[in-house]
Amino acid sequence: MPTPSPWWRNAVVYEIYVRSFADGNGDGVGDLPGVTARLDHIADLGADAVWLTPFYRSPMADAGYDVADPRDVDPLFGTLADFDALLARAHDLGLRVIIDMVPNHTSAQHRWFQEALAAPPGSPARARYVFRDGRDGGALPPTDWQSVFGGPAWERVPDGQWYLHLFAPEQPDLDWSHPEVAAEFHDTLRFWLDRGVDGFRFDVAHGMAKDLTEPLRDLGPHQVHHSIVGDGWEGGHPFWDREEVHGLLRGFRETVDAYAPARVTVAESWAALERRSLYTRPDELHQAFNFDFLTAAWDPAALRATIDRSLALARSTGAAPTWVLSNHDVIRHASRLQLPRAPTRKPGSSPGAPSRSSTPGRPCAGPAPPRSCSSPCRAPPTSTKVRNWACPRWRTCPTMCCATRCAAAPGEGARAATGAGCRFPGARKPPRTASGRPNRGCPNRARSARCPPRPSEPTGTASSTSTARPCVSAAPFRPTPNSCGTPARAPWISRWAHCAVCSTPATNRSPCPRRPLPSW
Repeated sequence: MPTPSPWWRNAVVYEIYVRSFADGNGDGVGDLPGVTARLDHIADLGADAVWLTPFYRSPMADAGYDVADPRDVDPLFGTLADFDALLARAHDLGLRVIIDMVPNHTSAQHRWFQEALAAPPGSPARARYVFRDGRDGGALPPTDWQSVFGGPAWERVPDGQWYLHLFAPEQPDLDWSHPEVAAEFHDTLRFWLDRGVDGFRFDVAHGMAKDLTEPLRDLGPHQVHHSIVGDGWEGGHPFWDREEVHGLLRGFRETVDAYAPARVTVAESWAALERRSLYTRPDELHQAFNFDFLTAAWDPAALRATIDRSLALARSTGAAPTWVLSNHDVIRHASRLQLPRAPTRKPGSSPGAPSRSSTPGRPCAGPAPPRSCSSPCRAPPTSTKVRNWACPRWRTCPTMCCATRCAAAPGEGARAATGAGCRFPGARKPPRTASGRPNRGCPNRARSARCPPRPSEPTGTASSTSTARPCVSAAPFRPTPNSCGTPARAPWISRWAHCAVCSTPATNRSPCPRRPLPSW
């Protein structure tokens, strides 16, 4: 009898941005009790697992990715008891729980970094991080390395040394060549595995290993850029996607594999597709986010090439391919693929010459491009990481609850700053919180009228995103005739509800859940 495939090979994983998903106590901020109260709705959608963004103790300089204590829950989100209740409820509903781990850096408020600041240069406390003397007597940073969020990747401390931060200054990078760093992180993995989590997503997995041999090498005037990708470097990039990182990931896998039933490990690795497949070799992580689909041009040839290469490389390591269209770091693809970029003109043309959109391929065509980009999910076995795909992003956010350091980042990051984590669009009035009070958090002002099915289309939003497994959509749904000419079976969908869609090779349909979903 053949061995059944692991659950994650064709799972639908629902990302929950905890801070804005559901508010359980009426303070205007999403929290773990709010998530617990809504888990039955996610289970009704047919999702297999939820992925929680960081909920650990943090000063929130970068939306919780600056972790001060990775073994406790920030009071903003609840308590450890609240997490245990969430985990138990999820398992009762048949949902697995994947949590975010941040191995590359800590918060500047972490006890280790506070010890390092209080210790002198060259001390054991500083050896856990990357402290170096500056150039020109300490007046200049040790290298020309740049932060992903903009500016130098080095911050000067009062005694004249500099510490490395590839992201915000509040996120000092750990030195993974130090044995205490690895030992502490593996203990943290065991802490959460002992509580019963079903897997981990490793943030910036390709950035942990760094070339710290002296003298540190500069990037050079033509290579200095604020990028999270290190492709095309002869001899390897100083800190992105280095060979040494794979030994660290094998250690993570060994720790996780000591637990039964099997848990899943997922890499966020911004590397070239050929390099990214190395992260999913049999003794490394189970999956890696495939960002090539996210960054591919809106062009049939480019999309086909990305899909073909992704499938071929997945087969080479035996891993299941994954498809990423958006996450909390980028603009929702309903907006990204609909809204044209700033118009450009051909070089040398007059100011009055007709402009052209810099968006590759066909022009904006309503919700069709983001719907069409969901088509790879129709071909299992794949693993799909989903968000509320049809929610457009509101360009400005009246509150700061969703703002992160990405808001100040060069390029696309600034455009993605606030809308990625906002609530679901739909009604003009905000939904009630789980406590029954109005939600005072970031209101996604996109109204349901912004993305209804067009009358000329024979089907609604659901049919264009049908998959061989249930897939989540938070599109404002208007029941329309399906391809057979009969009304879509979706009277239970309200303006504030999610909707789930599924298909078989012969049918596309909108299934009724176990019970009606209420308006939130």
